[in-house]
Amino acid sequence: MPSQLSQLVELLASNVKELEATYAQAGQEIPSLDDLFKPSPLEMGAATQQNRTVIAAAANQLLHSVVTPLAAVQLAAGGAVLTTALGIVQDADVADLLLEAGPQGLHVQDISSATGVNQDILARFLRLLASRHIFKELSPNVFTHNRISSMFVKGKPTSELKADPLTRFDKNPIANLLASMTDECLEIAPYMKEWVSNPEAVNAPFNLAKKSDSSYWEWLGQPGNELHASRIATMMSGVASHFPNEIVTDSVDGNNLRPGALVIDIGGGNGSATMQMYQKYPHFKYTIQDIESQEAPADNFWKASSAADAYTNGQVQFQCHDFFEPQPVKNADVYFTRLCIHDWADPKAKLIMSRVREAAGPNSKFVVLDTLAMHTCADPDLPDSPIAPQPLMANYGMAGPAGFSALLDIQMMLVHNGKERTIADMRSLGEATGWKLQKVRHDKLMTYIFAPA
Repeated sequence: MPSQLSQLVELLASNVKELEATYAQAGQEIPSLDDLFKPSPLEMGAATQQNRTVIAAAANQLLHSVVTPLAAVQLAAGGAVLTTALGIVQDADVADLLLEAGPQGLHVQDISSATGVNQDILARFLRLLASRHIFKELSPNVFTHNRISSMFVKGKPTSELKADPLTRFDKNPIANLLASMTDECLEIAPYMKEWVSNPEAVNAPFNLAKKSDSSYWEWLGQPGNELHASRIATMMSGVASHFPNEIVTDSVDGNNLRPGALVIDIGGGNGSATMQMYQKYPHFKYTIQDIESQEAPADNFWKASSAADAYTNGQVQFQCHDFFEPQPVKNADVYFTRLCIHDWADPKAKLIMSRVREAAGPNSKFVVLDTLAMHTCADPDLPDSPIAPQPLMANYGMAGPAGFSALLDIQMMLVHNGKERTIADMRSLGEATGWKLQKVRHDKLMTYIFAPA
């Protein structure tokens, strides 16, 4: 029987060949690591996703199979240093300077002059990142972009970024997400050890870091946190738009709802998910529910849209509501929430679901869209989910959606004491709150459809 190394090499070779054939059939070349990232159907679509996932999973497992355990542990333990380097470079707008400089790059002396960051310190941070294929060192101390570093570009001229720091992330939600991971999460992370030793003392490590009893969402609304509030609003809308519309529109099963059905979007922010549903099912009625601070953004979003009339005439409306309080809308056809439940620990998540159950009628559905926590081994709750080919981890490890989900799970713990959940976890939440998990759809976002138990 071939060794694991040989099996991994074979997986790499066969999937690279298939990926090259797909690009060749489309008359394109596979983008180089030296190229800037440009979204395209082949980059983002399903046609190449499986090959990319297998290649990345096999390459990562091959790396960890051949390096010494000490080297592997050193790489893992040094993650905080890498995150620090990313944060320093992101705060200094280095990615945007390099984009303006073009493919010839910039010497660190010039980058230092433009950013005010010490030249020697900056060179060392950039060299660390380049050694991890983030940026490229063209010649000693001259750096330029590559495929990965281009994700940090904020999409505005550096003059604008300096003139209006509050809106510097408005054009690129992904750069915004990366900034949050290298800023807030890094600030909070040192408090995790203290919190783990007594998790009942405060809600989350966030509260220890900020010396505040407020939830993260309450904290965003307090004076002095405007930049964080602006960033989170941009990030949430941008990350949500990364998922195909069909995940939202298919989740409510609109073709089987009555004419004029009422859909409640709980914790809906400005109503971007409701907009997707309205565009496919314009004959339904919709209510977007969120806290008061979201009312103005929702008004602006809808009144500037092609669906402004529906918002003005009340077919789509915004309702101020705290989802921990009794649900004011009774017997709706569908109660819907997207990326909300994972913000909360089980007691709070159960309270949200209980409030909906109290208001639901016998035929109401509760639709929850959220990320999935996946075991690294086979999961009997996921029989329809393809298991990775041997000898890869069943969930593809860091290369599949489970890799980011595992990271996001810890971030949720840091900031909210929230969590990403397995299907079994979601089923248990339903059983504890009067719901029966009726159907599960596996996609980039999981769809959980609950019916009254």
